[in-house]
Parts: sequence; structure tokens; C-alpha cells
Amino acid sequence: MILFDFFRDEVKADYRPLLALLVCSGLANASLLIFINLGAEYAFSESIKLVLLAGYVVALLVYVLAQRYTLDKAIAAVEAGLAEMKVRLFNKLQQKELAFIEQHHHMSDFASLVKDSNLLAQGTTQFILAIQNAIVVLIASIYLAFLSVTTFYLLIGALLVALPFYAANIRKSRHCLQSSTQQESSFLRHIQAMLRGFILLKLDDAEATGLAQSTQSANQQSSTARLAFNTHMVENIIFSNAVFYVFLWVIVFILPMFISEHQALLYSIISTLLFIMVPLLMLVVVVPMLARTTQNLSSLYALEKKLDQAPSVACLVADQSSVVSTFKSLALHNVSFQYLNPQQQSLFSAGPFNLRLQAGELVFLVGQNGSGKSTFLKLLSGLYVPHGGTLLLNDQPVAAVERTALHELFSPVFADFHLFDELYGISDQQAAEVAFWLREMQLEAVTRFDGRRFSHTRLSTGLCKRLAFVVAVSKQRPICLLDEVAADQDPAFRQHFYHHILPLLKQRGHTVILVSHDHDYWSCADRVIRFEQGQIIADERLSYACYGKQ
Repeated sequence: MILFDFFRDEVKADYRPLLALLVCSGLANASLLIFINLGAEYAFSESIKLVLLAGYVVALLVYVLAQRYTLDKAIAAVEAGLAEMKVRLFNKLQQKELAFIEQHHHMSDFASLVKDSNLLAQGTTQFILAIQNAIVVLIASIYLAFLSVTTFYLLIGALLVALPFYAANIRKSRHCLQSSTQQESSFLRHIQAMLRGFILLKLDDAEATGLAQSTQSANQQSSTARLAFNTHMVENIIFSNAVFYVFLWVIVFILPMFISEHQALLYSIISTLLFIMVPLLMLVVVVPMLARTTQNLSSLYALEKKLDQAPSVACLVADQSSVVSTFKSLALHNVSFQYLNPQQQSLFSAGPFNLRLQAGELVFLVGQNGSGKSTFLKLLSGLYVPHGGTLLLNDQPVAAVERTALHELFSPVFADFHLFDELYGISDQQAAEVAFWLREMQLEAVTRFDGRRFSHTRLSTGLCKRLAFVVAVSKQRPICLLDEVAADQDPAFRQHFYHHILPLLKQRGHTVILVSHDHDYWSCADRVIRFEQGQIIADERLSYACYGKQ
């Protein structure tokens, strides 16, 4: 059972004292029944009643304290195991190649990291209570066999009769649960689609209506599946109660007609059966809920299996600081890349690229959308693993284990840039650079920086690009990769960017590789690299530049 695997592999705790206390709690719980029955039997003996009362109080204290300690320690151990598991999955996710993330960027693919793990924490508590209730039922059943073997056998027979119906309902519940989970994921994807395409939907009523209908359908199917799951649980409870009350009717009214000595023990038998009924009904309720917990846990392990099967960034061996400080050139030799669909069929090929870039150059990449410029940047920076060819850093081949060191060369602003709410891992020197570049990018009146955060990041697209540029260049890395940073800017700032910002970057020792559609400013570059249909079709070295022209 996957829950036992989870406790064995993930929960770092010594089970022996917990299991011992769990058994003690169950024994103390069941012994309360025995003390009650003996108290009723010796109701007229004051001395025996005092002994039984003392025993009852001790058993009650043992039950409460042992259960409290067991649940507290078990829940703490489970939470620690879950926290460690989530961090492990997060770290594995962080180590994946960019191509994998681009194929699985929907949050619904990773929702189990939060949703399922939280539900699992609740489910494991129910699992521990289920074990305790099972111990109580077992001990009380043994006591029932001591009172009346006939009643014990009848109880076993009643359970065997009810079990097939109960098991069939459990299977139906699991099917409904799986269906509900699938539809909830579909509903989440529809919500994401609405948020990302909000503008389009506002301008197209037919498309908005179609998406709304599809979303409502997924929500309705999920709701129907959850309703069916809960209905099966109610059926289990009603059926279990009905079987139990029929069983009591047989014990009280039918059995004494055939077994005369059964009448003398009837009070003890009935009290024992009623005592068994409570934990037994709790098991009836909890077991289907454990199916939810098992499915949640399966989702987490399925996610981990998917992450384990996907390529990871190789562990860093090279010295990052030496790579950054000694950068002189970066070259691609017959480097190629293919975009593949889930069936591993090629959708688009880029390359082979052959290009050498020198430190200190200002290089423009030009070409129509879809011509391969962004793919080239991701290959150059080591974000994509080439399907062919070699990257050369300072005329030395870049091995797989060195690609993470290669990343340290670049300060990127890609077209799909993201602004974090907080600048993580920033040094004091880099924080000072942020203040400098805020002034240079004319953002001082727009947002403030307190050393860790910006006061405002909900800005227009153009201003967000400027802010992303500030964050990138403040890291003071040798190579700036800028994908259409000047787009969405007003003409005055665009001129400021090409005539002042780019020369300033070169003056401060940066190599700049810029994707640009601004034909009027191509003369500012040292080189213009033209792309078409995934190929480099021209590499123009310019003999003049417009630095400083206003």
C-alpha cells in the first residue's frame, strides 16, 4: 500500500515507541468496556466497585495521554516528511532543462505540490486513527469471543456478508475520485487560459462564450463526480448501520430463543457490540477518505517520476568565478536544435549555427518573428541542450557539466521575462547598481528600491521591460542578452536607449547581444546578424557606429 511506502520512505521517525503507544491506547480504550461491564456485574459490591473505578480512571488516562502523544508525534513526523518531500520535488523541478519547463508550464501540472500535499497531511492523520480504531475493534472482538463464541461467529458472518457490497462501493468511490481530480485539473487549465487570453476574450464574445461553456462543463463534471463519491460514502454508512441493527435484532430477539445461557450475558454482549459499533463506523467513513489520500500521494510520486525521467542540468564542476573573469570569446560550431512534440516528432529546426562572438562587441540579431533568434539566444546561453554541434568558450568546448557555469556569463531579458517580487541573492554592490540603473533607465519617479524590493512592479509593458533590464544588468555579468527591450518604448526613450544606454554598457565592459526590429538604429551595432527560417543568412560587420549621437 502506498501509504505504508510513504511512512517507510519519507517519515523519518522511530516507529517502535509510536506503535507501542498506539497499541497501549487501543488496549486502554478497549479495557474501558471491560471495566464498565465488570462494574455493572459487581454493582452491589462497594470494594470491587472502587477497584474497578480506579482501573477505569487509569485506563482512561492511559488512553487519552497515549493517543495525544501518538497523534502529536505522528502528525509532526508526517509534516516533516511532507515538507522534505516538497523541497525535494522543488529542487528536482529547479534542476530540469528549460525545454521540459516550457512543455509543462501549466500550473495544473504542478498543483499537486501544494493541493495534494496539504490534503495528504490531513489524510495521514485519518490513517493513524484508522489503525487505532482497527486495534480497538480487534481487542473488543476478542473480548466478545470470550463472552460468547456464537455471537462472535455471527459478527464475523455479518461482516463477510456486508464486505462485498462495501468493497464494490469503495471501487466506485475511487473511480469517481479519479474523474473529479481530472476535471478539476481541466477546470484549472480553463481558468489559466481565461487569465492569459483575457484581452482576446473581451474582444470576442463567441470565443468567451465557448470558453465559459467548456469551463462550466468541466466544473459540472467535477461536481457530479464529487457528489457521486459522497453518495457512495453515505450509502456505506447507511448500509453499515442497517446491517449492524439487523445483527443486534438477531442477538437480542432471536438468539436467546435457541441458546438459554445467552440471556444471562445479554447486557455485556450488547454493550460490547455497541462499543464495537463506534470505531467500526469510523473505519467505514475513513477508508474511502484514505482512497483520496492514496490518490493524492500517487499524484506526488507520479510527478516525481516524471521529473526523474526528464533531463536535468548537470551538476556544476567548473569554477564559475574563473569562467566569468576570463571570458574572451564564445562560439557555436554546427550547433542545431529541434522542437519536438510529445510524440518526439520535429516541429521546427534551428541551425546549424556557426558564429563567433568576441568580448566587448555590440551585436544586433535581426529577422522576422519565428526566424530563430530566441532559440539562438537560448542555445548560446546554454539554456537549451544542442541536438548537435559544440559550444566553445574561450576556444574550449563546453562540456555538459560546465553549462551551469556558462549561465553565469549572462544577464538576460527575454521576451517572456518575469519580474520577481523580491530580488533574491542580491549583494550590496548589486543593490547599488540597481539604484544607478534606475536613474539611467529613467525609472526613479516610477518605482523605488529598498535594497530588496521595488515599491511598484505593476507597470506598463514598456516600463516593466525597463525594470527587467535594470535587474539584469545590475548583476554585472559579462554578456547582456536583450530580446526586444526597446520595443513598447516611446520614441524619446528608444533614442536614449540606443544612443546612451548601449554605449554605456560597452563602456562598462559588457558584451551586448540585442534582438532588435528598429531598422533606424542598426547602425549603432558592431555587427548585425540576420536570421531567416532558423538559419543565419548574413553576418554584417559595420565599420561605423552611432555612439554618442543625440
